[in-house]
Amino acid sequence: MGYTGKINRDEYYFILLFGLLSVFAAQVNFILDVAGGIRTDPREIVALASVFFLNNWRSALLVGLFAALGGPYDSTLFQNIAMHIIAIPLGWQTYYFILRHFQDNRLRPLMWGIGVILLYMFVYSPVYILFKLTDASIPYHLTLQHYWDILYSIRLEILATSLVTALILAIKEGRSELREQQIIRDLALHHGNIGTWKLDVAEETLLMNSLWRELLKDQEHPGPEFPFRCFMDRLPAEDQKNLQQHLDKIVQDQQKSFTLQLTIATRENKHKTIIMSGVKLPESLISRGVRLFGIIVDITDLIKSRAGEEKLRQQLLQSQKLEAIGTLAGGIAHDFNNILTVILGHSEMMLQKVDKNSEFAKNISVILSSSRRAADLTNQILAFSRKQIYDPKIIPLNKVVAQYETFTRRLIGEDIEVEVVLDDKVNTIKADPVQIEQVLLNLIVNARDALQQKEAKGFQKKITIETLCVSLDETADKEVVPGSGSFTVLSVSDNGSGMDAVTREKIFEPFFTTKEKGKGTGLGLATVYGIVKQNGGTITVYSEPDVGTTFKIYWPSTAGDSGETIEPAISIDLLTGEENIMLVEDEKSVREFATTALASLGYKVWPIADGDEAEAFIKEGRIIPDILVTDIILPYKSGKEIAEMVKKKYPECIILYTSGYTDNHIVHQGELEPNINFLPKPYTLQQLAGFIRRLFKSRDRGEE
Repeated sequence: MGYTGKINRDEYYFILLFGLLSVFAAQVNFILDVAGGIRTDPREIVALASVFFLNNWRSALLVGLFAALGGPYDSTLFQNIAMHIIAIPLGWQTYYFILRHFQDNRLRPLMWGIGVILLYMFVYSPVYILFKLTDASIPYHLTLQHYWDILYSIRLEILATSLVTALILAIKEGRSELREQQIIRDLALHHGNIGTWKLDVAEETLLMNSLWRELLKDQEHPGPEFPFRCFMDRLPAEDQKNLQQHLDKIVQDQQKSFTLQLTIATRENKHKTIIMSGVKLPESLISRGVRLFGIIVDITDLIKSRAGEEKLRQQLLQSQKLEAIGTLAGGIAHDFNNILTVILGHSEMMLQKVDKNSEFAKNISVILSSSRRAADLTNQILAFSRKQIYDPKIIPLNKVVAQYETFTRRLIGEDIEVEVVLDDKVNTIKADPVQIEQVLLNLIVNARDALQQKEAKGFQKKITIETLCVSLDETADKEVVPGSGSFTVLSVSDNGSGMDAVTREKIFEPFFTTKEKGKGTGLGLATVYGIVKQNGGTITVYSEPDVGTTFKIYWPSTAGDSGETIEPAISIDLLTGEENIMLVEDEKSVREFATTALASLGYKVWPIADGDEAEAFIKEGRIIPDILVTDIILPYKSGKEIAEMVKKKYPECIILYTSGYTDNHIVHQGELEPNINFLPKPYTLQQLAGFIRRLFKSRDRGEE
């Protein structure tokens, strides 16, 4: 507080109140003075007490003028007014000086009492003597004597004013401190969502603090108290029973206190989780009946936070589980894919040399088919553990889905209706087109199997594949959708058997399946989840038993043209060439297969077994290679180091990497580095030769 320079409306009320009290005190003093000769003036008590309630010295001055005009002093009216014009504003200044410099509330009344005494001694009395001197009421040489006489004559007034105003200040400071503590308590209760309650057992009425009273009471009981039954009706039956048992035991002195976790519905029918605790009030604090007192703490947010922490913990465990499987998969993928490359390659070469209708050709086809399944299985394990290499491109999602529609109809059979709904406004997305097809395949197969499990007379099986554009704002549920922004959505729905909540929680776990033994690996949806996450998307699932299931994949929308063209498959007979190929492969069987296969197509192949041999070959400079085909993980030097040496000596040489598992040599978090030519193992002769031929064509067109 301090000088404000303004007198507001409330201040005028204080001035008027204390001014009238001063006038009234002066009249009482006049009567007492006449009746008994008592020499003290209570108007000073009122005038000085007023400074505790006033905001500036101007207000104090007005109250002082009221006091001066209130009745006769042993002086002229002019002298009375002059003394109060000086003394009362000084009293106000003294009070605020004490407020500023004495932080301990216990010292303030004492210092104020001393201040009042000093005001009388060094302000009021000297001014009074000065006026007596000016009108020659007393001789100059008796000034000091009259000064002490005046102080002695008003000793009761000084003492009474000092004590009474100090007492008023002490009461005001005490009430202010209590009020401050009450405000702090109310703020703590409000911001901590804490409620207080008092239950009158006999009357069955409940009194709560304002925050919780507004949350819980109904409109039929607008007062501060409301029937305890209204509170109980907002609890579930089990909670009502539990709470009533504890209350009965406390009333009967069978227990001293209770603490319960309850679920309660507010007036807006919002459910909150609360901790309610209570005790029986001591008989010394109540006049009649039994009363209970306690607090309520809203722990709804805490419960949600713990649920969120548990969800994060489960996600961490799932991530660690996938990381462990991915590490294992990565460890075996390199060697396993090398083996599959040899099996696939030689099987393909054998199949070209035998009669396509012979029994031998059929056996080779079985080997090829089984090898491809083994390769797919390896890729699925790498995919759901997010270790699969992917090459994201800007692709038109509608075009990919439309091209896949014909294959989808062949895949699921004629008894299932397929509806494809493509939104023309759908943007392009950035993802690996091969992986998108894999996602579509797995979701459609999953939908087909769910439809096969549901048999009902007249039931029309249906799969709906849909694309759409959505814009989500900040209010979107982050646990359901990825967040705010523009998204392209791929949705696959079926009206099949559906899933319950327990199954929904586990569907993305690797090796979890609801299918019969031998009819599912449990990797399909786990692979989808891994691919979606690896490509920066989010997948959600909605399902109800006997109603159906909808999977939605949210991809961040990407503006731009794909520029991708799909080249038709080329016959192996057209993949011949005469270029020089430097082949670096540490696995002997793979190296022999690739050398034989490429040589059969007319290429000049120089096979090399490791990094040191490759370095020596480059330094020797026996040939100028047109293309380097190198494994990435090699003894002594990596494929990337060899490529750098080749590019330094032969800038025109094309680089093609191959590997069953790349780790972090040419990828970052699974994504290929820009402008990298990569052929994953296992590969067939058709794939290897086709890739090499496309690279040469690109170079001839100046696209390298």
